[in-house]
Amino acid sequence: MEFNAQRRSEQVKISRILTSGGEASAWAGKEQLKHLQDCLNHHAALQLTLLAGAGINAQNIVGIAQHTGVREFHFSGSGAVPSRMLYRHPRVHIGIPGADEYSVGITDPEKVQDTIAALRALETGKEPVLS
Repeated sequence: MEFNAQRRSEQVKISRILTSGGEASAWAGKEQLKHLQDCLNHHAALQLTLLAGAGINAQNIVGIAQHTGVREFHFSGSGAVPSRMLYRHPRVHIGIPGADEYSVGITDPEKVQDTIAALRALETGKEPVLS
């Protein structure tokens, strides 16, 4: 893969590329992420950082980091809490039929802490302390 990115990055001031490696999750795209990171390492003058994202969590962040060499990650730590909706009509759908309409997506602080702890443990060589 030949990079024509240096000239482009200088023109528009790109410093990071957020990608899953072209797959539904960074784990599934880890081979492409590794290839991209290797290319960026080879072309250090580009001064671009690969930011892996999509499905990053405490269970896979270490494996992705070790396999790809990527050192920056984008993740949500997503979770759900029950909706405070009082009236629930079983035959009227607010969104997609079959989807859980009675929970609200959140960023779960424990999932965020656990994911960061897993990555820090990789850096320090110590076992992560998870919530």
